Amino acid sequence: MKEQLTSFDIFCAVKELQHRAPEYLEKIYTANDGQIVFRFSGKSDFEIHCINGSFISISNIEHAQEPDAFVMELRKYIQGRRIERISQVGFDRIIEINMGAYALFIEMFGEGNVVLVEDGITVCARKYRKHGQREIARGTAYKQPPQKILPWELTAQKFEEIARNAKYDVRRNLITQFWLGGICDEIMFRAGVNPDAQMRELNTREIEAIVDAIRCVFEQTNELKPSIVYENSTPLDVISIDYKIYENHSRKFFESFLEAIGAYVQELRLVQHTKQIEKERMERIVRIEKKLEMQKQEYRSALEEYQKWKMIGDFIYAHYDDLMHAITNDAMPCYAEKIDDKLICRVDGLEFEINLDASLNDNAQRAYANAAEARKKATHIKEAMKNTEIELEQTKNEKIEIQVVQTQDTRPHRKTFWFENFRWFISSDGFIVISGYDAASNDKVVKKYLGDFDRYVHADIHGSPSTVIKSGGRSIPDSTIYEACVFTVCYSQAWKQSVGSVDAYWVKPEQVSKTPTSGEFVPRGAWIIRGTKNYVRNLNLELGIGYIEYENTMLLMCAPLSAIKKRTADYVVIVPGNTEKEQLVKTLAVRFKEKIEVLQKMLPAGKTDVRA
Repeated sequence: MKEQLTSFDIFCAVKELQHRAPEYLEKIYTANDGQIVFRFSGKSDFEIHCINGSFISISNIEHAQEPDAFVMELRKYIQGRRIERISQVGFDRIIEINMGAYALFIEMFGEGNVVLVEDGITVCARKYRKHGQREIARGTAYKQPPQKILPWELTAQKFEEIARNAKYDVRRNLITQFWLGGICDEIMFRAGVNPDAQMRELNTREIEAIVDAIRCVFEQTNELKPSIVYENSTPLDVISIDYKIYENHSRKFFESFLEAIGAYVQELRLVQHTKQIEKERMERIVRIEKKLEMQKQEYRSALEEYQKWKMIGDFIYAHYDDLMHAITNDAMPCYAEKIDDKLICRVDGLEFEINLDASLNDNAQRAYANAAEARKKATHIKEAMKNTEIELEQTKNEKIEIQVVQTQDTRPHRKTFWFENFRWFISSDGFIVISGYDAASNDKVVKKYLGDFDRYVHADIHGSPSTVIKSGGRSIPDSTIYEACVFTVCYSQAWKQSVGSVDAYWVKPEQVSKTPTSGEFVPRGAWIIRGTKNYVRNLNLELGIGYIEYENTMLLMCAPLSAIKKRTADYVVIVPGNTEKEQLVKTLAVRFKEKIEVLQKMLPAGKTDVRA
């Protein structure tokens, strides 16, 4: 599988960018995956997503709420500037976006980099580094890597000169001398030359055939035919032109090479995600098998303990008269030896003590009690073993049913609402309810958003968020207050602790204060409540997740059941449970075709199950 774009891919991607003819670098964003997004305007508006120094694609990925420091610096210098030229640096994996005195270099090798240069001097870079003689540092001259021969300018004569002095096979030389990795096998297939042949041993006909094949593939880039190539339903490659080596493979075609790259990256991530899940499943199987083996050992040990103590009790009663005679007359049988206040018995390889300070009956009953305890332990272990065997069987039979988890949102860009900076929901009566998710946001929801006619809600348990019901100038009904209380307790420590039911209270804004009394300390995110608290008792921990329509926009909402039922019939119910949050997030991301990060932020902390 292709895991990064080649020089030839970038050559074709740049051709497409030039054809789109962007006029302005309109905006720069930090994407939700931490990468950089450039928005261009001109003949058509579009966004380019730089992905880990490996891929560049047309994107409609969601932007992070706050740009990172590097993006802020780029905005300062080049946002809104007119684009004079977009080009590939030689045949290297570097894209240059020229804006007069400024040039932006997108490097797509190694770990990738984005470097802003003004009149040849580095202004800033995503990553500052030094590799050999090349250094990316603020205030230093930007040096491009040493350039190779441009393959489309090759002649048979020039190729022959290089070949005669070459080491290694043809494939290695095409990759290292001309940066034709990724398309090397296609060129050799068209030329009819063995790629493993020694370069210096090529004859004139073979050299001419290779040069003709190189010229041919570059001529084809004048009319791109982008596609994703599959092998056994798994994405193998993303290509810009028809490859003869893939004639017998299934393909999915696209109008745009940059869009094909974006789709390929999604499918590549899906494959990687599936492999990771399968790896985790196999690791779970190993852990469960080890657990089962330990339980079997403990079970055998408990049975042996039971049999030992039962045998001791049985022996005492079976030899009661002999033992009593021995103790009374101090005449020890062959299997017994008196040492101090104990009678040491050795029978069938088993050695045990009889306490002479207690009666023989007490000694026997003590042995039977120990046997009963061991049998009880063995019974519990056997039950645990059955559960472990069921868990093992279920894990072995798990099917990986995963669709494309949307790390890159395929829906059109939508309006972002102010309340999405917090945990939020729309009540069944249409009121906006917001809640903090950490100390800073708990402070912010109150300081910035608690208005005169709003209501403040808090759970009567440690670790509760601060929740604000926005009145919008209307009277807030009891039903909305109840829902806000449910919402608040669900995002408190109660969920993580799987508490059955919890109380919450609400107060008016004037009762909420940050001013402590003498000797009182108010930590960040906490508030002092003055006066009477209005309690709502015995709130159950359950939430619903589903898409709702709000101001003509579809939003994924997590809310109390009465609120979610009011706005959609398509939802799932979640409750505190036994499923790790990370595992459930992946399941729900598939269910709602939403990004993992969105669900990660939306779900309460702790283990959670979907209620049937």
